[in-house]
Amino acid sequence: MNIPRISAIFLLPLLPVMVTAAEGDELQVTSHLVNVREGPSVETAVLLKLAEGRSVMEIRREGNWVKVETGNEETPRGWIYANLLQKAAPQAEPGDGEEQEGVQALFELFEQALAEYNVRKKQEAGYAYFTDPEYVGNGVVEVTASRYWLRLPMEQRMKDLSDIFDIWAAAVGEGPSITVNVMARNGEKQMTMFR
Repeated sequence: MNIPRISAIFLLPLLPVMVTAAEGDELQVTSHLVNVREGPSVETAVLLKLAEGRSVMEIRREGNWVKVETGNEETPRGWIYANLLQKAAPQAEPGDGEEQEGVQALFELFEQALAEYNVRKKQEAGYAYFTDPEYVGNGVVEVTASRYWLRLPMEQRMKDLSDIFDIWAAAVGEGPSITVNVMARNGEKQMTMFR
């Protein structure tokens, strides 16, 4: 294939950041919000978005795309552009019971920080964004969104969800990653994000 010189110059800066992992390797998302797609193309549907630092498992590659296991029950697999991933550093894992107790304790810190966030949002916007935080196990946190928040433009909602992850990071430091399910008052899941 003949690539025009100007295109080749454009591609050179991308080469050093390409993922050099193999099937079965744990990878991390390296950008703020990364699309997980139905297929290895920007033309395919976005299934979900993953936050920076989220871990995924490589299944296989096709060109510049990596098929991954996301760890999400509703969207267990999808495709991510390879330049948006890096090989994850190995981590020690505590025992299962120990880990669940630790996450529950960290969740209590998160719950307090989220309450403070809601107070600020109520002062700024006139209403709290999220209520009824609940740790449902296996690293999953559910929050109920106010009807006001559900009416905000998607861009603002994504920023607010990013705030939730920042609250988690501030409350627990380098603790375990979480999945946040945003629920409507009727119990219907509105959004899911991981970090």
